Amino acid sequence: MKKIILAVLTIIALAFNASANDRSKISNVILNSFYSDFNNAENVEWQSDSRFTTANFELNGEKVSAFYLYDGTFLGLTKSIALNELPQNAIREFTKNYPFPLYNIKECIAVTNENGEVNYYISFNEKLTQKIIILKITPNGGVYKF
Repeated sequence: MKKIILAVLTIIALAFNASANDRSKISNVILNSFYSDFNNAENVEWQSDSRFTTANFELNGEKVSAFYLYDGTFLGLTKSIALNELPQNAIREFTKNYPFPLYNIKECIAVTNENGEVNYYISFNEKLTQKIIILKITPNGGVYKF
């Protein structure tokens, strides 16, 4: 499970640097799996690397990304969320340990795995060192350095 989440986060980072592939280069197995899972998807853009295929699209007005193995296996779904969508006890915990302006939030995402379980990830930029810190937040509000 941790390997999948790490892989998803790695792919998110790589996706911003990868060039988009057109649909004709995506296997029918992945296309069938994707459209079976997300038949209401709009504005789909595809990206691939040596291990995964990513579909970036809009679903119900939200921008999301779905990740698939080349055999069509769904790995997970990611979407950017607002900070106030996190569990409140987690917000209190990380703002106490990573206060603004010493730490600036770069991104907050929700990752839904193949079983429908949701975890949240927040990336911070430490102002003094420019170091990136990633926190994992569980649905019950647990905060863990990733």
